Amino acid sequence: MLLLKAASTNRVFLTAVLLLSDGLFFILSDPHQLSPIFLSLGFLLVGATIYVICRFAAWLLKNIGLLSYPRRWVLAAVSLAIFLLLILKSMGQLSGLDFLAIIPLGLVAYFYYSRVGKIKTTL
Repeated sequence: MLLLKAASTNRVFLTAVLLLSDGLFFILSDPHQLSPIFLSLGFLLVGATIYVICRFAAWLLKNIGLLSYPRRWVLAAVSLAIFLLLILKSMGQLSGLDFLAIIPLGLVAYFYYSRVGKIKTTL
């Protein structure tokens, strides 16, 4: 029980720190005056935050009993899809067709990786 409290405290703390750092970075910076390196760092910070939020949400759903904890690659794939959609939207390049194209590609990737994992364990 004590280990569960420590893990939950660490997850909440990490999520809060990343959200706060995102907020400070984007409030205190002007995208028109920043160098591309700092813009890239901002995107990486947002990507890390999305991944941590997905892990935290999966952990919460596991503790409630609604979901078994998914594998890390599933969380990474969901985070990457959200991140790519966010990047495309921020550049003004996201259309409805792009969003609809990501859904079947994600399903194909999921079945492919789940199948490859089963093949590797049987060999």
